[in-house]
Amino acid sequence: MPRRETYTTKVRCLDCANEGRATFNENENPVFTKGELDRITQAAGEGFELMPDAPFGLKCSKCGSSRVEQA
Repeated sequence: MPRRETYTTKVRCLDCANEGRATFNENENPVFTKGELDRITQAAGEGFELMPDAPFGLKCSKCGSSRVEQA
């Protein structure tokens, strides 16, 4: 099984510009997994909620949008 890397980074809602932080983990070395990062959203910071079906696994608590990306 590939090793996993965990990191926290800024995230931003593309619809209302709300900013916060979220914690993700992904494959540490995608070379061994044919380029697949297999990113999983672990935690959402203030202003965001976990939403597994969203592209980054987050939704904005302020406006409800799932258009959230790493900032």
